[in-house]
Parts: sequence; structure tokens; C-alpha cells
Amino acid sequence: IQINDQIAQKIYRDVLAGAAIDSGTTVFDLYSGIGITSVLFAERCARVYAVELNRDAVKAAAALKRACRLSDKIVNLAGDVGAVLARLTLELDDERDEVKAVNTMKSKNIEANRARSILKNPKKVEYSTNFSFVSAPKPYRNTVFFIDPPRSGIDEKVARAVLRFNPKQIVCLSCNPLTLSDDLKRFTAEYTVKSVTPYDMFPQTSHVETLVYLDRKEEE
Repeated sequence: IQINDQIAQKIYRDVLAGAAIDSGTTVFDLYSGIGITSVLFAERCARVYAVELNRDAVKAAAALKRACRLSDKIVNLAGDVGAVLARLTLELDDERDEVKAVNTMKSKNIEANRARSILKNPKKVEYSTNFSFVSAPKPYRNTVFFIDPPRSGIDEKVARAVLRFNPKQIVCLSCNPLTLSDDLKRFTAEYTVKSVTPYDMFPQTSHVETLVYLDRKEEE
């Protein structure tokens, strides 16, 4: 928990103000602690997946979401962030593979129907476009990742997993400018840094919190 209440409140306000979330957004709250940001997001979005290693913090977060009557919107996942995301990306890949297989089968059926039409009436061939394909998994189309890592920064395994989700926005709240620099390099090939805001969390010390927004680059 942040112990400088005045600065913490300003950070949380700014996070919510800049996060690209709406009633249909899925938010992944990584290193979610006792669940304060999870609750703030859940009040505005469709679903929050809160991932935290410390099991005592996870218990506190579960109690907080119940107290705020948000149990139906927040999913608390206890474990190493990299391991949890790896498991979720496998599930996502399975869904994508299933969608791809269904669409491939539909395409083959369409071609087979066209071939039969040609055989039945070679002089009159109609190419119907009245068909639809299965869409990609919806929960990850409108997704934002909020990452509040430890001083050691974002593990490379975590960064790779985040990129596989291809979220529309990544929001980082870092307590270490040195590791933040390396963290951002992992994302800037596919994301644009929109803003960087430092907060003087502990006046007259070297400690600052830094809030960064990264937006997914438009596909050309």
C-alpha cells in the first residue's frame, strides 16, 4: 500500500483519467497488491483480472472486493505473475486455434458448395457472399494492462506474455526509474509512449513513482 496518501490519491486519479477503459473493457491488474486499483477499475470496466504473488495480499484483496460488492467483476489470481500470464496465454492461444480451425472448415465448405454449383450448372455460377466467419475471442479485444511492478521491474517473461495479449493500452506505474527505462524498451517496438509523469512520493529523497501510458501502434 502507498503510505503517502496525498500523492497516492493523485496517482490513482490520474491512472483512471488516462486509462482507456469503458464498460466493455477487460483490465489486467498485474502485481495488484491488496486490490485498491482493482476496485477502482472494476467500478468502470467489465472485468478485472488481478494477479498477485503474496497470498496475504490476495486474501486482503478478496475481502476488499466483497466489501465493495464487486466480487462478480474481479477475479483474484494468486501466483507468480509470469506463470499466471503464461497459463492464460496458452488458453488464449487454444481459443485462437479453435477459431482458426472453424474458419478454415467454413472456407472449405464454401469452396465445396461452389464446386458443386459449377458441376450442376456450368453456365450459371453464382458466388454467394452470404456467410460469416467466427470472430476472435472477445474478452481480449478491448483490453488494458495496468502494471505496478516491484523495484526490480517487469520480468521479461511477463513482458512477452503481455505482448501476446496485444492489449490496446499498457499503463505502467514504476517505483524505480532505472528499471522502468529497460521495461519500456520491451514494449516500444509495438507501443508508443504517450506520456511520462513522475510523482514525488517521498519528498527530500530520491524515491519517485512514475506513471507511463503506452498505446498500441496502429497497424499499417
